[in-house]
Amino acid sequence: MARHIPKRQYETRDPDPGRLRNTDSAATTRRLKTALYGGAGGVIGGLGGAFMWGLPGFVLGAALGWASVYYGVMWASEGAGAAMQQIYHPSGHSTPHRREYSEAQALALRGLFREAIDCYETYVAEFPEDPEPCLGIARIHRDHLKRYDDAVIWLRRARQIPGLDAGREIFVTREIIEVYVGKLGAPERAIPELARLADRFAGTREGELAKLELERLRSERLQSPDA
Repeated sequence: MARHIPKRQYETRDPDPGRLRNTDSAATTRRLKTALYGGAGGVIGGLGGAFMWGLPGFVLGAALGWASVYYGVMWASEGAGAAMQQIYHPSGHSTPHRREYSEAQALALRGLFREAIDCYETYVAEFPEDPEPCLGIARIHRDHLKRYDDAVIWLRRARQIPGLDAGREIFVTREIIEVYVGKLGAPERAIPELARLADRFAGTREGELAKLELERLRSERLQSPDA
């Protein structure tokens, strides 16, 4: 009978009012410092205006000088912040937090592999867009249960998830190849996977390496007495 694994609970926290106060305080301090810098611009503008038009020129020049420095500095600082945001988070959003799946990992560390697989399977259903639970199951089959064909099934399932980026696809395909070559001692079964890499990533370093490995394996098969 499978052990019941409770659905993962996520901790939610209300915004920290102290942190919000600190943020507001920092913004206020920045504005005050900028206003002081604006004072220097006001003095220079006032003196220039007084030289040209007397007292009215002093008042107008001081106001324009202060405003030019104040708003110029504020615009520059906020613009720099926006530019950094575009550099590090061009979509306008921060990188999403990677899920840890700590319950399943803890079960596996305790040697409760069947329970860990059950737990990972609940994550597969809950987060079908994330390959990590499938990879977790595959690695338990490969590293602990020595069920290598099952490991390949789950690795392929992870690879089939829509939206998988190229780097992750290459990584998972390499894991499949390693199972065939290193664990099962059946390099001929890795040939379709190498052909996939060579075709999908032609012209890249990974594609060229896969092509060379593919040629070597095919050559070895032709030279084998069983060929």
